[in-house]
Amino acid sequence: MFAGIKFAAVLANSIVILTAIIGSGGLGRLVFEGLASFNTDKILAGSIPAILMAVFIDVGFSYVEKKITPEGIGSE
Repeated sequence: MFAGIKFAAVLANSIVILTAIIGSGGLGRLVFEGLASFNTDKILAGSIPAILMAVFIDVGFSYVEKKITPEGIGSE
């Protein structure tokens, strides 16, 4: 169950970046502007925070999963 929740949270983070295509702005805007103008600094300014957020989400949910799940469950 937690694997699905973690996957959905990380996927939602990815979709937020892609919503810049429809004009929502945010980090995705930096990524797409950088790609359009071949500006590596803009690409990195948008993609590095997005990557860090995805890692933080994954690690955070893993921590919560370990705290909530009783010992012995899922180790079979």
